[in-house]
Amino acid sequence: MILGLAAGWFLYGWSLRALALAILVVSALVISLTDFRYQVVPDRLTLPGIAIGLLIAAISAHITLANALIGGVTGFGIFYGLAWAGEKLLKKESMGGGDIKLAAMLGVFLGWQQLGLAVFLAAVSAVTYLLLIRLVTATPLRSRVPFGPFLAYSAVASFVFGERAIALYLGLLAVNLD
Repeated sequence: MILGLAAGWFLYGWSLRALALAILVVSALVISLTDFRYQVVPDRLTLPGIAIGLLIAAISAHITLANALIGGVTGFGIFYGLAWAGEKLLKKESMGGGDIKLAAMLGVFLGWQQLGLAVFLAAVSAVTYLLLIRLVTATPLRSRVPFGPFLAYSAVASFVFGERAIALYLGLLAVNLD
């Protein structure tokens, strides 16, 4: 928590945005420890996180309540859809409910645009991790990899750098469209 508070204070001063970053950093740490070890993302973290994120959005200026709600619903919907499709295609559970609730929580803190960036970064980092592990060990590519830590840390990166990264991307896209 101290690291999260220090990072938030350094970047945003004493503000609700700094508190939101601290919550994301602590959540990422707890999720990493539990998901890698036990392959579970605790509801005791994600469900209160959704409520806290909505409260922060309602009283702060860094994200609107509407954007937080859209982000939460988007995160839940996309990950629920992925879990459903994965189960239908693979005939087994491909994503747990904890990841779905985590995506909803992160969507509340980030909004839908930065959530998209976080999901992209998480996918790239998880695939990179799996490929590196495969190169170093005899771990099969089909082995189960907990996605929560990748999603949580990517959300922290998106929270801090997301606005600039999206603006840069849109600026490059506009240049290519002309």
